[in-house]
Amino acid sequence: MTEDLAFILDRLSEPAADLGGLPGHMDLEHIGLFGRGLGGAAAGRFCLVDERCGALLALNPWVEAIPDRVVARELQIPTLVIRSEDTWGTPNDRRLRGMAERSPQLTYWLGIAGTNEADFTLAPLLSPFSDRFGWSGSIDPERTSQIVDSYLVAFFERFLLGVGGADLDQPPPAEVDLELVR
Repeated sequence: MTEDLAFILDRLSEPAADLGGLPGHMDLEHIGLFGRGLGGAAAGRFCLVDERCGALLALNPWVEAIPDRVVARELQIPTLVIRSEDTWGTPNDRRLRGMAERSPQLTYWLGIAGTNEADFTLAPLLSPFSDRFGWSGSIDPERTSQIVDSYLVAFFERFLLGVGGADLDQPPPAEVDLELVR
């Protein structure tokens, strides 16, 4: 998946790429990646090995899938990690924390109480019975989406566009445990 991300960016960077004008509407100097689970790990791995990445947001990234030799590198970019309560303290969470602590850049270490891994997908929003199917934790799925959306927009606005990001400076909502790791 990491190689797929590199391929896409390479292709978008080609001046003669016939992509229906898409590259003309993109700022390839300010690349931010985000993903959940394995997608979060792929985005994280890409950002560890490719300097085109300017900011990383990862939702419960499965960093155990990243080889030790790559995880040992320092993330050289601002990072926001959003974790569900059911992942706190797991071996993956500890490995992820080590990555944050080794980074010379700011990492926002955020946990949302009352969530499980499925809360970071669309599944909880598909049914009012999502909690009965294990698709959501105890927090209202719409509330989880609001929290994730507000931090996602604020993070990328600040670190890619150099504007906004006020939500990052406000006291976090009651459901959120936010720590700045430097």
